[in-house]
Amino acid sequence: MNKTKKKIIETTIQLFNESGFANVKLPLIANTASISLGNLTYHFKKKEDLILSIYQLFQEELALITKDYEVLSDFGGMNLQLRDFYNFQQRFRFFYLDLLEIERAFPAIAEKHHQHIEGQISGLEKSFVHNMSIDNLVPQESPRIYKHLAQQFWMCTVFWLMQLAVRGKEGTIEEMTESAWMLVYPYATEKGRNNFKEIFNTEKIG
Repeated sequence: MNKTKKKIIETTIQLFNESGFANVKLPLIANTASISLGNLTYHFKKKEDLILSIYQLFQEELALITKDYEVLSDFGGMNLQLRDFYNFQQRFRFFYLDLLEIERAFPAIAEKHHQHIEGQISGLEKSFVHNMSIDNLVPQESPRIYKHLAQQFWMCTVFWLMQLAVRGKEGTIEEMTESAWMLVYPYATEKGRNNFKEIFNTEKIG
C-alpha cells in the first residue's frame, strides 16, 4: 500500500472513531488528510471503496489476535487475547459502535463479517472445551452448555463498547475482562478458580 493510501485510510479511521461512520464525507477526509479531493478519489473513487479497504485492514489485524484460538490455550492465554482484543476495539471503535449500520449499507462486508463471527464463537467454544479437558472447567452433560457460554462471552466482549455508549458510560480494560470472565467463573473447577486468582492477582473475583 502506498503512503498516500495509507494516510487516507488512517485519517478515515480516526474521523469515523470521532464522529461516526455516517457523519464523515469524502471532502472532510481529504481536508483532514491535507490532500485534494481529486487525489483522494484517485485512490478511492467512492466511500464504499474506502470502507472495503478499511475492513480488509480490520480483518488482517484481527486475524493476528484470533489466530491463537486455533492453538488451544488455558485461561491465562485466553485473557491475553482478550486484552489484545480490547485494544483492537479502541483502534476500530467506530466499527463496533456502527456495526449494524455498516452491515446494512455494505452487504459485502456483512457477509464476510457473519462468517468471521461464526469462526470467533467456534474458536471460543473449542477453547472452553479444551479448558474442560485440562480440568479448568467442570465437565457438562451437554456440549451445548459451552457452546452457549461461547456465544455469551462473545456478546459480552464484542458489544462492550456499544453497551457503554447507550448507558452514557466509560469503561476500562479491567472492567471488560472481568465482566467476560464472570460468565465463565461459575463453571470453573478448583484448579480453574486458582487460575482466576492468578489472572486477576486477587484472592477472589468481584
